[in-house]
Amino acid sequence: MRLAILRAGLPAPVPQLTIRMDNGYVIRVDLGWPEFRVALEYDGAYHADRVQMQRDRRRLNELAQQGWTVLHATASDLHDPSAVLGTLRSVLTKPAA
Repeated sequence: MRLAILRAGLPAPVPQLTIRMDNGYVIRVDLGWPEFRVALEYDGAYHADRVQMQRDRRRLNELAQQGWTVLHATASDLHDPSAVLGTLRSVLTKPAA
């Protein structure tokens, strides 16, 4: 996905970005653009596990509460990343509020 992002001419993401929340909580995201407060998570089969899904949702809800936009990609998106890239382009080029 990272290579598709770069080939599409989008800003380079930080792989395995570590984000320190205001409350001291540390969150790692698969790909992140801290200057835009955007994260992209790859949801593989591991994330379908009920316990892991609950952890993921809590973690990603915390990010959203702190003003981050969280996008998701799956295995099918790796085969045809056009939808993810289009959404990502829209989010990364949105004027700051």
